[in-house]
Amino acid sequence: MADLVALVSAEVGVVFCTVVLITGPIWARPVWGIWWTWDMRLTSTLVLWLIYVSYLFLRRFSSGGQTPVLAAALAVLGALCVPFVYFSIWFSAPSIRNRSWAEEARSIPACCMFCSSTGWRFRALHFWCAGRVFV
Repeated sequence: MADLVALVSAEVGVVFCTVVLITGPIWARPVWGIWWTWDMRLTSTLVLWLIYVSYLFLRRFSSGGQTPVLAAALAVLGALCVPFVYFSIWFSAPSIRNRSWAEEARSIPACCMFCSSTGWRFRALHFWCAGRVFV
């Protein structure tokens, strides 16, 4: 059961990260004047997406004896990267964003933002699992 939850969580993570990495530059171009910058926040999201995709490729195309161990290590690495990506706004100085935007983001309690986003992820995970397991 834990293996299924890890697999489904990675699939949902790939979907969300893909949406962010595609729609973010579309929105950023008219607002900031550039499609992409190697900012810590953007780059950490890309790294998280690569970890999720690596996990899914490993699970799908590898059949060796070490596959479960390597998949578990990638899953743990991905789980550890999620809070880093989420809190990266506090770790890096604003580069292409103005200071007022960063100050506004810091004024929102982190627990409120985290609980709100976690609730939506669990709902999506529930519907994703229901479609894969019971249908």
